[in-house]
Amino acid sequence: WADRGRTAKRRAMAALDAVGLAHRAGDHVQVFSGGQAQRVLIARALVRSPELLILDEPLAGIDRASRESLAEILLGLRERGLTLVTVLHEMGELADVVQRAIMLQDGRLVADGPAAEVARLRDGRTGASIRGDGDHWDHHPDAGGPPAHHAPVLDHRLPNARPRTGRSTRP
Repeated sequence: WADRGRTAKRRAMAALDAVGLAHRAGDHVQVFSGGQAQRVLIARALVRSPELLILDEPLAGIDRASRESLAEILLGLRERGLTLVTVLHEMGELADVVQRAIMLQDGRLVADGPAAEVARLRDGRTGASIRGDGDHWDHHPDAGGPPAHHAPVLDHRLPNARPRTGRSTRP
């Protein structure tokens, strides 16, 4: 068991190092900023040595410096061979990290190709930049702003699914 513990600690430290937080290994996650907490979550995933990392709006809710830092980290992970699949409303600081972009509008595929080409197509369609600057091009038509929930919602019931209560089951 001692070897397993040492191996686990070594892997955890390597993951924290990969996201630039090895020096904070002894700190409780509750004292971290939003950007640091986001990096800890990525480190948690890296401990398992994944080939694929799926991220949903990884830059949302963190300050510009943290977004830039996280973008550099994700670029480094991509350069090391990790496949990143990321849901974004705007590329922002990740514009240089994204190689292939798939653009959806109203649930339909609009474009699929190199990120720069998809960005140009998107710019031509909307007159706005996919790179970001606070621009959400897919605002909810009724609310006049971005949807509160970015994930798709199933309209049908799955076998063995619990009835919807209208309350979130997320912690």
